[in-house]
Amino acid sequence: MVDMFALDDELAQWETALPDVQGTERLKLLMALAWHIRQRDPARAQQLSTEIVPLLALLAPDAALVQRARLHLITAEPAWLRGDLDTAFHYAEQALLLCDQAADSLPAAAAACRADACWIMAWASNDRGLSADGDDWLRQAAAAARV
Repeated sequence: MVDMFALDDELAQWETALPDVQGTERLKLLMALAWHIRQRDPARAQQLSTEIVPLLALLAPDAALVQRARLHLITAEPAWLRGDLDTAFHYAEQALLLCDQAADSLPAAAAACRADACWIMAWASNDRGLSADGDDWLRQAAAAARV
């Protein structure tokens, strides 16, 4: 499960620890960093995401699906924030597909990822002036968050 927030001190500790870790520990640290800086420093989050992709081979297939979905969200959310709604929708939709594929074997992780993807879809819909769609996406996000 991914924490909702990370303090600046935590991020600094993770950055400091990064050069000393390898394998799945490095993957875990990279994912946490990329996720928590996706709004603060989208370019750095993308740089970390590039390093993450080959490390996904260390995970079980369904766990890798959820992490791939998170990588799509790391791209989607900054796109939404800069007003690139088509890109945000595309990557959030891709994340939803991957979350759905992993839902049977990793229900909690897939649901948390689904909630985050639906949240992005909600706000991107609202920004497009589609408030009814945004409300529907928020309902889906809330339902997924309750799993």
